[in-house]
Amino acid sequence: MVNETLHVIRKMKKKLSEEDARLFFHKLVSKVADKIGVTLPYTLDVKDYSSVKIKEKLNQLVQQVIDNPDIIDDIYNILIPRKYRRKYGQFFTPPNIAEFMVTWGLSEGGKNVLDPGVGTGIFLSKAFSLLKKKKDFRLTGIDIDPILLNACFIRLKLLGVDINNLTLIKGDFLSWESEDKYDFVVCNPPYIKFHGFDRNIVIRIAREFGIQITRLTNIYTLFFVQTSKFIKDGGRIAFITPSEFLYTGYGQELKKFLIENFKIEAFILVGLEKEVFENVMTTGLITLLKKEKPEREHQVKFIRLDDNYQQSLENLESLKYITKIHQHQLDPKEKWLTYFVKNNNFGNILHKLIPLSTIATVDRGIATGYNAFFTLSEQTIKKFSIPRQYLKSVVAKASHCPHYDFTSKDWDMLRKKGENVFLLYCFSKQPPESLKAYLEYGLKLGVNRRYIPSHRKIWYMVDKRKPAPILALVFSRERMRFVFNKAKVLNLTPFHCIYPLFNDELKLKALLAYLNSNICKEIATYYGRIYGTGLRKLEPKDLENLPVIDVKNISQDDIKRLANLFDKLCMISRQDPKKENEVKKIIDATIKDILSRFRFKRQEFLDEFFI
Repeated sequence: MVNETLHVIRKMKKKLSEEDARLFFHKLVSKVADKIGVTLPYTLDVKDYSSVKIKEKLNQLVQQVIDNPDIIDDIYNILIPRKYRRKYGQFFTPPNIAEFMVTWGLSEGGKNVLDPGVGTGIFLSKAFSLLKKKKDFRLTGIDIDPILLNACFIRLKLLGVDINNLTLIKGDFLSWESEDKYDFVVCNPPYIKFHGFDRNIVIRIAREFGIQITRLTNIYTLFFVQTSKFIKDGGRIAFITPSEFLYTGYGQELKKFLIENFKIEAFILVGLEKEVFENVMTTGLITLLKKEKPEREHQVKFIRLDDNYQQSLENLESLKYITKIHQHQLDPKEKWLTYFVKNNNFGNILHKLIPLSTIATVDRGIATGYNAFFTLSEQTIKKFSIPRQYLKSVVAKASHCPHYDFTSKDWDMLRKKGENVFLLYCFSKQPPESLKAYLEYGLKLGVNRRYIPSHRKIWYMVDKRKPAPILALVFSRERMRFVFNKAKVLNLTPFHCIYPLFNDELKLKALLAYLNSNICKEIATYYGRIYGTGLRKLEPKDLENLPVIDVKNISQDDIKRLANLFDKLCMISRQDPKKENEVKKIIDATIKDILSRFRFKRQEFLDEFFI
């Protein structure tokens, strides 16, 4: 019913701006306040609507909110443009996740609750449902947005919260000062980068707590740090954030801060297979902390929720952990995402693998800065009479390379279809006469003013590369692919370049068989990153560290077995893709067989995988 009503409203107002959408939402909240006879804490001047249809739909929504206050989140998400919510890091917490976090936080009798990024109030509403029978509880919420604070106020009033038990503060939590201490702090902090944020606040917090903060760090890091000022000794903290700080370099400071200042109860990974945050490409992480010094024997639980998390989220004790690690053994410099590995799958083979960097180098694909100009079709080449000496064959899109090998025939088919399969590849400091017309066309398009071209010594000179024998997809879902570049073309940024440190095609194909195995895909999950939608991303550093089979140190017969299986995978990918996994299962079994007989001479164990 809510979706139908909002669909009608948005259809009537197709060009609803971000601000108009927000004001319409506030008008709805105001009308609910009028209907139940309360005054909103923050006043905004909002026009009335003359359209009879809009008034009718607005009144329908008012009654629906009164009947079910928790639909405020759904209304806001549907009504407010996604672009606006992304800009301000407004990603709402699923109700069952919020209930789990609050239940844990209040399980030892806490009554004084703070949400420093309160939004529409889902955490405080869950806290009220647990505390409403107590007389002396206190709910405090902070937010910079008065529209969201008003929505939070209405939600809590409709649920029956007495105003004497509620404090809502319009302000920036990172600048907020108070002598109050809380039993429980719960938050889904804004998910935004530091650029555009007040650097003075960042610098002040960094200095106050003696931590280093890079430009890559997310604002939620500061929320963790700032919260430590307002939590009572013995108090609890429950945050839900992206999981990226577990495996990125800029997350090291936060991990160090958590180890040194809290007893870490658990990290709960949510969304490797299922999206938790609506329309957000990130894996959610619930962090549970206590403000107390951990005992020497205290172990941190690493828990991974699967698709059925809604049925299992009763309490922390009901969740099965992947592993437990003594807190004093946690190293901030390590990627903690590896602790979510079900090590029984790989414990007998991981120590026999080596980092890819020992047998290959990795580089990014060429970043042109404006592919529409730097990649050309044959038609464009003819139009501007561009000499072939200033062009290189290129694969510019992942969709142009759907199989496990890319041949000259594949490239030529794309050329005949009119695709942009040529790369402008000129390194003359003075523009050649034969290129002037096309370069002038680029200047008219403003290509030289774009970020990457404008930072080159000469704007039209792209990075030099040699064709990479292996092309690694940067983004993938179920089909993580490493492609044999038989056509010897250059590649753009949808692929990373892998250059083996040997010149042997059989070994190359044996390595490709391993890289495209299910075993490698599972291991890569914990070396790269997986967003909540199931989208995988591998950075060059992830690939360099990726554990692989040492094709330089296995028998020639085993190399041939793997190479033949890779040939079979390439063939089946083109003839009957549905049978790909059958071949991969044979590759997996072959890898396990090879490694079961393999003696790792140098004993270079990958300790980070032993949990």
